[in-house]
Amino acid sequence: MNGRSVTIFYVLDTAGHMKPPMMGALNDSMEQAIDALKLLAPHDVADISIAVLEYNSGANWVILPTPISKVKWEGLRAGGLCDLGAGIDKLGNKLNDFLGDDEKNTTQYYYPIYIFMLAGYPTDSYSEPLQLIKNNVWFRKGIKIAFAIGDYPDIGALKDITGTSEAIIGSSDLDAFQNLFCLVKINQDDAQ
Repeated sequence: MNGRSVTIFYVLDTAGHMKPPMMGALNDSMEQAIDALKLLAPHDVADISIAVLEYNSGANWVILPTPISKVKWEGLRAGGLCDLGAGIDKLGNKLNDFLGDDEKNTTQYYYPIYIFMLAGYPTDSYSEPLQLIKNNVWFRKGIKIAFAIGDYPDIGALKDITGTSEAIIGSSDLDAFQNLFCLVKINQDDAQ
């Protein structure tokens, strides 16, 4: 380890449109991703932490930034609306608290990795929180990947977040989603 750490922020849609098969696939995928990161962590160049934020009728931190070795997945439940804007707002507040809004912590942290998942259309406005978070250097320079799952995800919203459609992985096939979700591993050295 070189003393620097990277945090992977998962921002997950848990609204009511996440029917049981989709929610099961998401929970299984998160459990598998966490297990894979735990195996990877001792061999990686950085200390790995994760944070999990769910959004539905509002947004809630399920796991605050925590070293991967200490994470235990409890599973999520679906319900409520799809308040993507509330999720982005809560993420922005945590970034400001956790890392600040400038680059003074780059000797301690790599730029974060953000994994967004959306299965429907936002029920709140995400434009203003997105503009605010884009002012934060830790979001702007971080790696952003999005998963569009199900039959009706808002690809435009995910493109607004990632900045490009090339960072969006789409699948209405839940098995394919699980496989792709678990395969997303980014070498922080190449991205920094």
